Amino acid sequence: MTYSPPEIPNGYILLARIMTEGQVWGSDPMTFKLWIWLMMQARHDPYPWTLGDTKIHRGQLVMSMQQASDALTYEDGRGVHRPTRKAIKCALDKLESWGMVSTVRNS
Repeated sequence: MTYSPPEIPNGYILLARIMTEGQVWGSDPMTFKLWIWLMMQARHDPYPWTLGDTKIHRGQLVMSMQQASDALTYEDGRGVHRPTRKAIKCALDKLESWGMVSTVRNS
């Protein structure tokens, strides 16, 4: 009898256990959450998607600061917390300096 993993709607990402030894693991929660969100949003199909004159390949994504802010907003007992554009840019800059992402800024 062979094992068949369950179907996961919209796919999945794999996390390596060694990531607990990396810089992002010990960083602030916002940077960590942004990194996970970016991985989940990245294109996973093997075929490129065209946006205007730009091809978006596997592992790439197009995002706005507003989309990131919406995705990273959370609520706790003290209210709703929405990250600012500056906080998201700071987290992206950290991830880029660690070689975990590369960015092309449009505006």
